[in-house]
Amino acid sequence: MLAAVRRGTIWDTLGSAVALFGVSFPSFWLGIMLILLFSEVFHLLPPSGLSEYGREAELSARVRHAILPTLTLGLIQMASFMRFTRSSLLEVLRQDYVRTARAKGLGGGRVVWRHALRNALIPVVTVVGLSLPTLVGGAVLTETVFAWPGIGRLAVGAVFERDYPVIMGVNLMVAAVVISANLVTDLAYCVIDPRISYRCRRARNGRRSSGGSRATVGAWSAAWSSRSWSPPARWRRCWRRRATPRSRC
Repeated sequence: MLAAVRRGTIWDTLGSAVALFGVSFPSFWLGIMLILLFSEVFHLLPPSGLSEYGREAELSARVRHAILPTLTLGLIQMASFMRFTRSSLLEVLRQDYVRTARAKGLGGGRVVWRHALRNALIPVVTVVGLSLPTLVGGAVLTETVFAWPGIGRLAVGAVFERDYPVIMGVNLMVAAVVISANLVTDLAYCVIDPRISYRCRRARNGRRSSGGSRATVGAWSAAWSSRSWSPPARWRRCWRRRATPRSRC
């Protein structure tokens, strides 16, 4: 967001460079670098595994072991989110209503936070919703680097061992995550943009369509009942010429 607001400055260049490097780094290389930095150099975090031996029931041990895999997955996803947020916010800041808000005397922070950012978050929320299933079943390399017993490794092992029930169970769970992510994304649209309201829109469209159809049917029936029907002139001419044997209608 700072890169979009300060376009062309050092913040924009630094943010774009960080986003570019974050997207370019593969997950396994980033995981190995984090292990070397935080485990081998600074000795702050454990390198791999779910928990330490004998401390499986402690929550603090599990949290410490989950920090490096979470950073590996989060940094890569965050870089792509940064690029989407910058491009979307730049497009919104060029709109007429943003210029009007600034011309009325609103502060820059209020214009960005209250008016521009909420409209710019709609495509970002879509990308976030689409990336959630990837975090569940697509983190095979990250799980392999950190020796983390996750769903991705379970699915790959089931494929090599031809364990079809496990494969079907993993696919079913990933499908449920995809459906849930799409539902949460659609509900988040209503929170971000007050103009989006599925229930009100459906009710209004139903009232309009039903009222319009009833009015149209009523108008047609009234016009048909009050119409004084008369045969066309060609039929009348034929009826007058019926006595003539060779008359053609």
